[in-house]
Amino acid sequence: MTTLLYEDLGHIEYQAAIALQEKLVVLRQQELVSDTLLFVEHPHVYTLGRGGKAANVLAPKDVPVYRTSRARASRTASCSLRSSSFLGSASAQ
Repeated sequence: MTTLLYEDLGHIEYQAAIALQEKLVVLRQQELVSDTLLFVEHPHVYTLGRGGKAANVLAPKDVPVYRTSRARASRTASCSLRSSSFLGSASAQ
């Protein structure tokens, strides 16, 4: 059985959340951390995926629009949950 770490980041900016996720991907690829589930709330944003067009956002007003390069996750496994402690310093940066 795999252990899945989780971290509640609370309310942070969208770009900070993405930066942390990208850092975790690198650490995971290097097998330096276990799978990690992040709970996060960020201000409203519009995201445009790989095939998204800016013209599809009809009235963004004061809501920021970000381009993303999201990859689709395809792994499923049974796991146990445990709170991580290693993100405390990383999420504050």
